Amino acid sequence: MARKYKLLLDSGLSFLCQHIKQIRLKADLAGTAVSQLADAFDSSLDEIQNHLSQKQSSILKQNFIIPAEGWSTDASVPEYPAFLDIAVPDLSDQDYVSVTALPQSFQTALSARFAPVQSLSGKFRLRAEAAPAQAIDAIYIVAKGG
Repeated sequence: MARKYKLLLDSGLSFLCQHIKQIRLKADLAGTAVSQLADAFDSSLDEIQNHLSQKQSSILKQNFIIPAEGWSTDASVPEYPAFLDIAVPDLSDQDYVSVTALPQSFQTALSARFAPVQSLSGKFRLRAEAAPAQAIDAIYIVAKGG
């Protein structure tokens, strides 16, 4: 079962977890049933913090340039015959890749009419109706998959 968590900005989650742990310590001193509940909750918080730390360290964000040259064509996706592979070490076909043109290149990217990005082993593939007329300043984000 996949777990999904919304990340709190900055150190918000860490602060919340620390605050809850302080409450747990106070409950321990009181020796009540709240202490038992706090123990169970404390274990859950540790697991959540560990999971979030792993997720944050598994996200790669990189500026790059989509060149106008070097594109190939094939008929495997008729609507988007032009393609270009971008090498990314350690990328797998299970990873999620998102590519976004930066504002100064948006019109060029729009005219190329890109398809969704395909993750492959060691690279991702960009597909478009046509190669861009000029280089595109962009950013890619990789989130490690299963």
